[in-house]
Amino acid sequence: MASYTIREAAKATGVSEGTVRRLIKIGKLSAEKEKGVYRIPVEAVQSYLADKGKSETKAEAPKVIKPKPVDDKLYQEMKDRISFLEEELKNCRSLVEKLTSKAFPEDKPPDNRGAVKRMVEWFVGKKE
Repeated sequence: MASYTIREAAKATGVSEGTVRRLIKIGKLSAEKEKGVYRIPVEAVQSYLADKGKSETKAEAPKVIKPKPVDDKLYQEMKDRISFLEEELKNCRSLVEKLTSKAFPEDKPPDNRGAVKRMVEWFVGKKE
């Protein structure tokens, strides 16, 4: 009876030797161990290849049909709400820009000297 070694079975099936060992371990590929070497019957490899071909046939993915938006009352309300929120966002951004420019004028940075001094005193202690 003709048989393969693990290396020969891997070449015949087109998978790695580790995969052949896993297939033997889980029982998808029958093998016998002779003198510490696995011997895999040719029929087992052919049977695996036949099963592999069946399982790897890819079914066509179902076609996704995107629904067209319906111009009904709810759809129009949602469109109006989105445009309102976009306008609010634009107003908020301009307000933030105005307030930021007033709070931190570009010509004079904020004065942090007193804050730094207090932090040093808190960490190090007051100089006596």
